[in-house]
Amino acid sequence: MTLSESSQTLKKSFSTFGRISEIDLHDERSWLGRFFVTLDVDWAPDFVLRDIYDLLEELGVVGTWFATHSSEFLSDLQQKQKHEVGVHPNFVPLLMGTAKSHGVRDVVDAARQMVPKAKSFRSHSLVQASPLSDVMIEYGFEFDCNILLPFFDPTWLKPWRHCNPIVKVPYVWDDYMSLVGACQPTSSVTSAGGLRVINIHPIHAWLNSISLSSYNSVKESMHDEPRMCRAQSPSASGGIRDLFVGMIKKVKELEL
Repeated sequence: MTLSESSQTLKKSFSTFGRISEIDLHDERSWLGRFFVTLDVDWAPDFVLRDIYDLLEELGVVGTWFATHSSEFLSDLQQKQKHEVGVHPNFVPLLMGTAKSHGVRDVVDAARQMVPKAKSFRSHSLVQASPLSDVMIEYGFEFDCNILLPFFDPTWLKPWRHCNPIVKVPYVWDDYMSLVGACQPTSSVTSAGGLRVINIHPIHAWLNSISLSSYNSVKESMHDEPRMCRAQSPSASGGIRDLFVGMIKKVKELEL
């Protein structure tokens, strides 16, 4: 039996699209050949988040949302329990010496209070270190999604347990990296087996960003909806929303 045939057999009892916390290292069916959509919220306003939520619902996809802040939408999302809400703690100010908090535990404590049931996390800017992992474990987190492998064939990728109890779940495609030309083509991800985890930023999907300049032009005024609307790229312009929708449709097509 080929790897592809094995993947098809194993995943029959699982839906194609999954949440990070469903991954079980003792059961390959929980991740092999499945497709995981993660979303780095990055302080996007609720009108952006609601739109992307509606897009996922329209596409029939669940996501793992890494929250950066509290909001009405994110509170509602936690209650619905269909999608997963993890956390996206920002340790960068600690590194840069600009933090208002006193240390790592302050950042993690705030994240835990924001999403009390969160099991997964990805740090802003992918900041990671063994001491940080130890603190995340103390606060009950189980899945670390900080490792980006933008040119790795997901067919041969799998989650693994670190030297501590944390499960490492790498991802292979990211919208920001795609915008700067440092990521594999979407077709390499959709047609692969193995562990397929991608990441989008709701703001890029909402803007349908075709370059970083479109985002940078409104970065400091994300809550100004009229100005944001003027910065959106039209459908079929090859932006991030177009790429994401195309990936999901391709995955579904290949499942038939």
